[in-house]
Amino acid sequence: MKYNWKDLSVDVTIFAVVLGTIALIAGSFPAAFNKFLPFLNKNEIFIS
Repeated sequence: MKYNWKDLSVDVTIFAVVLGTIALIAGSFPAAFNKFLPFLNKNEIFIS
C-alpha cells in the first residue's frame, strides 16, 4: 500500500487535534502543570 499526500494530511490533522487538546488541558490547569513541568513557568525566565 502506498503512502500518499492524502494520508499525510490526515496524519497531520490528527496530530494537530491531539496537540491542541493537550494544550487546552494544560492551559486549563496551569498551576498543576507548572509543578510537574517547571520549564513552562514563564516567570522564571531571565534575560541577561
